[in-house]
Amino acid sequence: MESGVAAQAELLTTRSRYYGDGNNTILGAICGGGYAASNCSEYASFVSRQTGIPLNQTIDPNNAQQMGAIMMAQSRFESGRGVVYTPEQLQAGLTMAYGGVIPEGTAG
Repeated sequence: MESGVAAQAELLTTRSRYYGDGNNTILGAICGGGYAASNCSEYASFVSRQTGIPLNQTIDPNNAQQMGAIMMAQSRFESGRGVVYTPEQLQAGLTMAYGGVIPEGTAG
């Protein structure tokens, strides 16, 4: 599970169509990044509500707290039942993705 979390984090934080260039938003990444086609607005709004991050706020890919919250919200939306991994698995996966150390990132 941790390797899957790390792979998702790597994808989200390194690819410019998601958050990799530090110049994208939840709305842009989900509706423009190819995550969802027909329900992208619903998906993006759900992630925004779950994380408390506004739809059009630029996301810092080096902010592990933001990325972890986004990943958990995406897991909730996609599974329809809740997060499919534990907080410990998320922590371990993020640690793997960030090269052994989770960066503090920037606030908000």
